[in-house]
Amino acid sequence: MPNTLAHIGVQAWTGPTVFKETDFRWVFLGLCIPDLPWIFQRVVRTAITGIDLYDLRAYCIVQASFFGCLFLCAAVALVTRRAKRIFLVLSANVLFHLLLDATQIKWANGVHLWAPFTWRPMGFGWFWPEAWPSFALTLLGVGFFPVFLKYHVPKPKTFRWKPLSRLLASFFFLGAYFFVPILLIKCPYTADNHFIRTLKDKGRRMGKPVEIDRNEFLPTPRGPVLKTCFKEEIRLIGAVPEHAAKISLKGRFSDQGTIHVVQFHVHSRLRDIFSLLGLGWVFLTWTDPLTRGISFKK
Repeated sequence: MPNTLAHIGVQAWTGPTVFKETDFRWVFLGLCIPDLPWIFQRVVRTAITGIDLYDLRAYCIVQASFFGCLFLCAAVALVTRRAKRIFLVLSANVLFHLLLDATQIKWANGVHLWAPFTWRPMGFGWFWPEAWPSFALTLLGVGFFPVFLKYHVPKPKTFRWKPLSRLLASFFFLGAYFFVPILLIKCPYTADNHFIRTLKDKGRRMGKPVEIDRNEFLPTPRGPVLKTCFKEEIRLIGAVPEHAAKISLKGRFSDQGTIHVVQFHVHSRLRDIFSLLGLGWVFLTWTDPLTRGISFKK
């Protein structure tokens, strides 16, 4: 998926045309919402031991779907002064984010635009995250900084905590954002999203095809292994890199603990750096002590 700076490079530049006179903190928040479950997953995976990492991945798949993101969009919009417009801005930028994600090649991965009606992931697969279009979009994101500074104007506070019914409705949708994925957690397993059903069923995965997205490849004294995000080390045979790297792969289980790799792709680690920079910028716009936003004058 494109890094956060790349999303800013597209969505922040197009925002003035689509959402005139809108505080651009909402555009920034909307383009970050689909990534929040994956940030949450990393924190939980690091901080909590003993949790079922396959269930955690399934939970985040539901939460990161367009359907799941809409709950958070509604929860936030209901405590603003212009709830309908803010909901439109947030949900439109969530959709735009997911469509941009779908443009990149992501083995074993994809976006869920039509959940909960279907859990088949969608992807156009036009280019890899390391290809030149990704870097061009990233440069557009960097180029938005001077525009941000030039057109940065004070905006009034936009939150509204009354009437009580609006606040209660906001809490209802916020609760749904966290609770509904628990109810639907079996759906990604049924569809074998991210091949989590194949990977979890260790006793019956021999002979099954598998794809894995962006995991750590390590050459070791006992042979090349893949250290998965589920904290399992799987031995690799066949086509493998010559050095440690973050890779995506396609292959087949030759036995319960070995994948015969047919194809692999080495990923650049710059994507994570660009995402951290983009997220940091978004965070700063929301923690500005003067509560200033950004809008574009006609």
